[in-house]
Amino acid sequence: MKILIVDDHELFRDGLSLTLSALTTGQSQPTILHADSADAAISMQQQHSVFDLVLLDLGLPDTHGLKVL
Repeated sequence: MKILIVDDHELFRDGLSLTLSALTTGQSQPTILHADSADAAISMQQQHSVFDLVLLDLGLPDTHGLKVL
């Protein structure tokens, strides 16, 4: 499973990563990627093309999260 977490708060991204990793014990660990801005999220999508789950902050500082979606 490939997951992208898009949020401008590093502590929140790290907390989500730890929680998601803990939920998948006994299974193969997910690949969790982080982006701290809309531009970084778009770049990640272009590099990796397909994600199984995207957790997207709608209140990003550089643009509204719905524009990224």
